Amino acid sequence: MNIHNTDNEASNEYRVKTLRVFGGIQIGIGVLCGILSLAGVITDSVNLSKNCDYNDNSNYNYDDYYYRCDWYYYASPLLAFDIVCVIFSGWFILTGTFPFCMTPRRQSRWKCLKIAFMVCCIVGAAIFVPTVFSLGVVGAIFRAEYKSGAAVLSSIIALLGFVELVIAIVASSFCCCCSSFGSSERTFV
Repeated sequence: MNIHNTDNEASNEYRVKTLRVFGGIQIGIGVLCGILSLAGVITDSVNLSKNCDYNDNSNYNYDDYYYRCDWYYYASPLLAFDIVCVIFSGWFILTGTFPFCMTPRRQSRWKCLKIAFMVCCIVGAAIFVPTVFSLGVVGAIFRAEYKSGAAVLSSIIALLGFVELVIAIVASSFCCCCSSFGSSERTFV
């Protein structure tokens, strides 16, 4: 049984607009995550640049000097966490750009761009987003132990990671189930 179904311009326009909304949200999350991670990199770099030699007067007793040195030792892994988050925020931005490449001039490649967007969303939801979320949580725990105000930075990164996870799953589901391009004739068996 052949059922003829022609994709009209209005339905294609709706699908592309929806994909662009998902892409725009992912670009926004990627930019915010990148800015916050860069702020973390700057903060951690400043903490690493502080010289924390052994102070004979403190003998590493629990005084102010001891806590400043202890924070110095946590700055190195936090710097690595923030650098990874900066790199992974680039993935979110890259993923979000695919729907914006769906111009009328490239209409013959819309199906490929949609599949690329879907695959990037799935890879992001499976690998990059859990890593950013985990690093945000661990960074918040490390920062909360020594500087309670700095924990907000990592907490927001973790929250953005969770939001990106939801958006990536919904966007890939929309690509897979709700937006067919390029087939004017469908055959059902």
